[in-house]
Order: sequence, then C-alpha cells, then structure tokens
Amino acid sequence: MLGISQRDRIGMVRELDGVGDALEFKLIERHTFPLFFYSGGWRESRDILLTEFHRWRDRHGIAFSVSDDGTIHWSYEIIECRLASGFRKVIT
Repeated sequence: MLGISQRDRIGMVRELDGVGDALEFKLIERHTFPLFFYSGGWRESRDILLTEFHRWRDRHGIAFSVSDDGTIHWSYEIIECRLASGFRKVIT
C-alpha cells in the first residue's frame, strides 16, 4: 500500500530512463470520511486544519474536499502496484 504522498515519488520513478512503463497501478479501494470535531477546541481549530489540508494537498497530493455545508472530507486510497508483465519476463 502506498500513501497518497508517494505519488510524486512514483512519478520520479516513471521518469527514469527505461523504467517509465515498468509499473502498473490499479485502484483497489477509495474511502472518504467526514472529519468530525468532537469538542469546542477542535471546532475552533477548523480553519487551521483546513489551511494544513490545503498545504498537504499542494505539497503531497493528498485528497480532500469540503462540502457545501463546510464539512471537510478526507480520503485514502489502496492502490495495487505491480511490475508490468513485459518487465517481469526481463527480470526472471
């Protein structure tokens, strides 16, 4: 399982000479959850958290959204990563 922040590293691997098509990816699952604020202190931190979510999205490619009612939804994905069949033959 690769974290969402690994996307940039996978992109770097794909840019290596001769490796670009060596990896195949398949989305297995995507889960999205609302972020609940269980106390007044957490509710007061909402704007700070939203700023951090934007920063993480810009720097690391995380997935999140904000619904019309202002609820923050964060997501994670389970991605299958495997060596492409053509490259498996070369290695074995």
